[in-house]
Amino acid sequence: ELLSLYDDDPAVAKYNRILNNIMVGEGKTIHLQDGLDDTIVEIKDNWTEGDPGFVDPGKMNFNLKADSPVFEAGFQQIPFDKIGPRKKDR
Repeated sequence: ELLSLYDDDPAVAKYNRILNNIMVGEGKTIHLQDGLDDTIVEIKDNWTEGDPGFVDPGKMNFNLKADSPVFEAGFQQIPFDKIGPRKKDR
């Protein structure tokens, strides 16, 4: 499959996937550009409707509450404390 990647429309962003995301806000949450659509980009299992149950989004705390409805939909808690730069142990 990799050998034939450049044989048809090499500029098209093929094989991209938008999976298992929590998206909130007004209006459409996914905007595909340059002629892309859901036949080219795989889009599935994303949370796009309703309150996902953030702890305190007003104070930028986007951790999920223990009883968040997204867990019923199969999402898993993200270990935010293990993401990003950390002090080096000496």
